[in-house]
Amino acid sequence: MKKEEIVTQLYSINLKDYDNGDVSLIPQYHRGAIAHITQENIHSYHGGHHPWLGDSESYIATEASNLVPDEYKREDGIKIEYLKVFKKSDTLGIATIKFNDDFFYEVKVESSDLTGGIFIITQIDLHTFVKK
Repeated sequence: MKKEEIVTQLYSINLKDYDNGDVSLIPQYHRGAIAHITQENIHSYHGGHHPWLGDSESYIATEASNLVPDEYKREDGIKIEYLKVFKKSDTLGIATIKFNDDFFYEVKVESSDLTGGIFIITQIDLHTFVKK
């Protein structure tokens, strides 16, 4: 039986829309809620605290953990075997969170000078496969 892929965008922001503004205005997807970065967060990160904020894989595993059932999680986020990063740089990360052949999430994170190197989730897509 053939399957058709349906892509549903669950969350999206354009980080470039905030380039000339205050970092605290950028909506930050945080485990299903919206939070905001502060200058204090950036100073703390640059001071060596919370290094995972600048690592796309760790950031996605932690901040998108609300998307997965408990059996797919470890103490601080998504179990790494369900997370596959296929693009990773200092300013971009794209990963899939996959459990079975029926659906997966694709999560994109970006950072900029304004965010001080801290990643922000900029897009979450749900890919589902339905039988035709």
